[in-house]
Amino acid sequence: MYLIRNKMNLFVLNILDKIISAGKCCKHVFYAALFTAVILSFLSVFFSYDIYRDTANVYAYYAREIATEGIAAGWVARVPMLNILLGSILTALGICANQSMIIVSCIFYIATVFSLRRYLELFVSPLQAAWGCFLFVIAPKLIRFSVTGLIDSARYFFLITALFFFFRLVRCGKMRDVVFLGLALGGITVSRGESIIMLPLLLGVLLVLPLFSQGSFSNCSWYRNIKNAVCVSVISAMVISPFCAVNYYFSGYFVPDLRMAEALYPQLKQKNAVQLPGMIKETSSALQKTGDTLGDFFRGSYEPYFLLALLGMVLLIYRKKWRWEYTFMIVLVLLHLGIYYKITSAYRYSLYVIPLFMPFTVIALTFLKGWYEKQFELFRAKKICDILLAACVIAVIFSQLYNGLEVVYSRDDIWKRQIASYIRSYQEKNIPSRRVRVAALRLPEAVFWSGGESVFSYKSGIRDIRTFRDFDLLLIPQSYMKYVLHRKDLIKLPLPVKCEYVLFKNQAPVTAGEIEL
Repeated sequence: MYLIRNKMNLFVLNILDKIISAGKCCKHVFYAALFTAVILSFLSVFFSYDIYRDTANVYAYYAREIATEGIAAGWVARVPMLNILLGSILTALGICANQSMIIVSCIFYIATVFSLRRYLELFVSPLQAAWGCFLFVIAPKLIRFSVTGLIDSARYFFLITALFFFFRLVRCGKMRDVVFLGLALGGITVSRGESIIMLPLLLGVLLVLPLFSQGSFSNCSWYRNIKNAVCVSVISAMVISPFCAVNYYFSGYFVPDLRMAEALYPQLKQKNAVQLPGMIKETSSALQKTGDTLGDFFRGSYEPYFLLALLGMVLLIYRKKWRWEYTFMIVLVLLHLGIYYKITSAYRYSLYVIPLFMPFTVIALTFLKGWYEKQFELFRAKKICDILLAACVIAVIFSQLYNGLEVVYSRDDIWKRQIASYIRSYQEKNIPSRRVRVAALRLPEAVFWSGGESVFSYKSGIRDIRTFRDFDLLLIPQSYMKYVLHRKDLIKLPLPVKCEYVLFKNQAPVTAGEIEL
């Protein structure tokens, strides 16, 4: 028994020793990051059971509408359409709309690993850059929102790609850097509308740099930078313009995202959108709104990574190694914070900070690793130090992956699929000639899985359930029943599962008009 235990210990130590050796090779670490990203994507594509509300309500739903009903049925001027269009192509090929959106988000997630490596190597060593890629891949909040059909991963890819080519263009860039920078800036604008702020910011920096004739900017000239700025603008416009043109056709506004115009002109917001008494949000004070925006930012930046990034900034300032690129990154974050304060804020909107600030994060980790090793050198226990460090890294990796993959192994929302199955069977029995029209409040997942038509969609907005009658089925929370008790045209249907929702069928659905209160 002692021999078996001794062999097991030797086996574990041997494995840890190999991991330590691999962790000191930049190629091995990078390939491990890439392999992990591919495996996470594979698990999400083939084994993800739940679906995020925004994916069901907007992205996957409209990808399916475009694939089955045409561009007019699925184009939404208030949503960045790049991922939806790519997902609709896969959906038209016969792939489930949810899986199509997951595949698109995973492609951008994996592609970001390559861009992030090149971006990090501008500031840190190749080994640190490889570890930065690995930290990016295993960040649980990034996993949760990057491989689940949401559109955030496209933004990370275009952001990091744009910054890489921009910083390289400033140093000693060539025309290919100009081309790729223009494409990346166009891509980030059509993937997240608010990121259009990067275009004037980067072009402004290009035009100002010739004023500085020392250091990194000694090779800048007015002619060269103006030419590059014009070329970048033209290439970006070529990417953005088709989306703006389609938005103009459907909404009358030549913008990549109609929410930009709505922020400036509130009267442009959906005229048929109704806020029932239970849905009206209290107006936040400026102080409370600022606190909410900063809270979302801190949470989205992933607290452990963000604290490490702050430490990295302090170290760079202390060592007098601060560079203008770092200031530029912080300005970029502040501009986005201003946009989210003005329009809307959610913590996943700030996840871009994780790859953006990764240079600071890996610098801080390198410092902490060096400090940790020095403590063990005092006791001449370097081998023990390496083994403990490897064990801690493995534990952190598995805990982060387990946290991030919750959407894959979770089965908490199985009741939503049961409701969807009931709606689908209702349609087959009662209205087999067309899709069932479902007016659902706060449960778009059930509508999506049922394959029905969402009456209260993101495109059309919510209508007043007290009077509106253009639907076949009404699915609402039990707390909203008091708003429809007076309606004689609704009959309650028994749901196959106990939940906080109730389902009504409309005895006399119409295609226009409302009942009187």
